[in-house]
Amino acid sequence: MTGVPAFEIDLWNAWMYMVVFVVYIYIIFAIFRRSSERVAHGKEAKKLTTLLLPVTLVMLIYSIFLPLVRGTAWFYVGTAVCLVGFIFVLLSRADADAAPEGEPFTGGIYRYSRHPFYLGFFLVFLGTGIACASWLFIVLSVISMVMAHIVMIAEESSTLEKYGDSYRVYKERTPRWLGLPKSDKKPGIGEND
Repeated sequence: MTGVPAFEIDLWNAWMYMVVFVVYIYIIFAIFRRSSERVAHGKEAKKLTTLLLPVTLVMLIYSIFLPLVRGTAWFYVGTAVCLVGFIFVLLSRADADAAPEGEPFTGGIYRYSRHPFYLGFFLVFLGTGIACASWLFIVLSVISMVMAHIVMIAEESSTLEKYGDSYRVYKERTPRWLGLPKSDKKPGIGEND
């Protein structure tokens, strides 16, 4: 990783990952339409989502000029992180689509993360930055995730309004980013919390 960001146009640049990801997202949304229609986006969450667009656009444009460092550990680790991100995006849409009507998404990958879709996005962007050994792309990935975190808070507020106590219980049990869900069972006498 160098201090000066790389800028060169080549066939083997990060744009390949970004184009594949954008096409992949459109395909996922086309296949799993039902889940997209059921997400509780309030006015504030929709407005905040538009703040993500400029950062994402800068990342997409920068990816055109950002060479992949093929044949290095950076490349292989970054590509693996990207692939995990792709899997998170797919599972988040599939599990959301399979959720019962009128209930929040709580099954499948949603048992481990309240926002696996955003987590998948972050992993794809982070993996791309790693595969290119670009500190600038990694910083932009972190900035986009901080902004996504703000959107998540607004979305959770809208979802809480829409689903009430069932979402409140889920929210208390499931981490926002990633982790093991807290047990539904209350500890008994002599058991640790």
